Amino acid sequence: MSWQQAWVIVLVAAGAGFPAACNGAQDAPRRQPAEVDQEVMVLGPFPLGELCRRMSAVDIQAIPKGGGPSEEALVKALNRCKAYLLVRRWRSPQSRKWVLRGKRDDFKVVLEGKFSYVLSDMKGEDFKINVSGATFSVDNLYTDWGPRGDTPPHGRARIGIQLETSPYRNVNVPGLSHRDLNFVSPPFQLTVNGEVRWGTEQHPSKK
Repeated sequence: MSWQQAWVIVLVAAGAGFPAACNGAQDAPRRQPAEVDQEVMVLGPFPLGELCRRMSAVDIQAIPKGGGPSEEALVKALNRCKAYLLVRRWRSPQSRKWVLRGKRDDFKVVLEGKFSYVLSDMKGEDFKINVSGATFSVDNLYTDWGPRGDTPPHGRARIGIQLETSPYRNVNVPGLSHRDLNFVSPPFQLTVNGEVRWGTEQHPSKK
């Protein structure tokens, strides 16, 4: 996946000015809006099926090997539900550049789309899946710009998805079955500029 640009939604515009009211035929001078002190970026969409496909082969194939639907059917269904990441960025009082903070409330995930599916297992019987939750975690967070000013604030992120499912066999323990699957995406980097990179893509300082 290439660098992915975010949508940016301005939530707070501290001290922003508004146009003055008109007075007869002559407009009053308009004030310039103040700089926004914080914004929330919306990163995505991230289709759940593609996140599932990025897991290790062992995790992806747990349900098919246990008698459930094929990997292709799972990915196709889960792609109908998408994750969006909400990342709050702040204006540095010193440099006036955008920076990140280490606050948990600055990083959230929301899901949109279809949450429940009825697929067919290997015997042709109904296999139900329900998307029951999602998590968004960030670590290795660099909150400010690098010393030379060419490396934006960035962090290592993961998206976790919880699925409730019909029973499927545990291929490692005979006689044991599962009724769910919790998976976490491989780590990816996100930057204060709303960019996302996976695996071997360039470091933010070399973009």
